[in-house]
Amino acid sequence: MKRLVIAVTVVVVMLALPVALSAQESDPVAVVTALYEAVNAGDVEAALALYSDDAVIYMPLPPPDMPDTYTGKEEVRAWIENEVATNTEYVLLGTQVDGTTVVATTSVADDVLRSFGLTSLEQTDEFTIQDGKVTARTHAFTEESLATLGAAAAGLPETGGSSLAGTLPLWLGAGGLLIATLGMGLRKLLGASR
Repeated sequence: MKRLVIAVTVVVVMLALPVALSAQESDPVAVVTALYEAVNAGDVEAALALYSDDAVIYMPLPPPDMPDTYTGKEEVRAWIENEVATNTEYVLLGTQVDGTTVVATTSVADDVLRSFGLTSLEQTDEFTIQDGKVTARTHAFTEESLATLGAAAAGLPETGGSSLAGTLPLWLGAGGLLIATLGMGLRKLLGASR
């Protein structure tokens, strides 16, 4: 009788395990959580494995000298490598799920923000998850965080005197923040009218 119970238990576990693993792979929030955990751990390969081969990452306000769109595995790898190189740390604050779309609100910290004297900022990531992989991601700071970042940038010392060339990086940063804020407002307005 004991052998029969053990045999039945083993069969049930063997049949249930693939179903449980498949459910975890297809759970969009589990994919997003695993992605943040991989970046926090500095594991480029684990994070990259969670993106589809043709994934697209869009960032409305990229840092200087970085593109606003990353397409395909190699460009996504560069994105992740930059996150790891700048010691990016995510804390997941909440998620909203609509089918295969996950909007994640996080607190994020990295060496760039720390250089501005900031400990962290709030951001949103909108993910599209298909077959357990991220196929699209839009990565943006909240309006409040953009304002905080703008104020921190305005408090930095001048980088070359009072000439236009010396203050150009500050003006470009402020202009970029303004454009991003306007773009996010327009996106919300257009989204509300659909």
